[in-house]
Amino acid sequence: MQKYWKYLVYLLKHKYWVFIGGLKNNVPFHLLVLHDLDKFLPYMFVAFSKNYYGTDEEKNENGIAYYKAWNDHQKRNKHHIEYWICLNPYSFSDNFEMYLEIPLVYVREMIADWYSAGISKKGKVDLHYWYDTHKDFMKIHHKTKKAIETYLKMKG
Repeated sequence: MQKYWKYLVYLLKHKYWVFIGGLKNNVPFHLLVLHDLDKFLPYMFVAFSKNYYGTDEEKNENGIAYYKAWNDHQKRNKHHIEYWICLNPYSFSDNFEMYLEIPLVYVREMIADWYSAGISKKGKVDLHYWYDTHKDFMKIHHKTKKAIETYLKMKG
């Protein structure tokens, strides 16, 4: 039961810091209110709780449920880059994945999410460090990458 309380506290703190970061980044109010609400769905809440705060045994037993919840979350929320990856398994070319350009409003929400993750996990905001350690692995449209980098330069 304790793992559920711990995850609830984490999730509420995360939403709070996304809200603060989003206000600083001009993210529309309704997106900040709706941000990550699906993580309160019972199957997601239980899977994330077990994965982040469960015993090693619970984490092992929870594997598939966690990855299903994580995949569903990414495909349901436009602030995740995975939402914008179009898979075409029936393509007769080498272009199996297509990276769609992310509208700026969702880029700003994504950055607010990074803002919150930094505070929630490390106790400080360091968007440049987060981006620099992940950018080489991020599958994103070149215009989205440019938008992120321009925004981070503006923020210093």
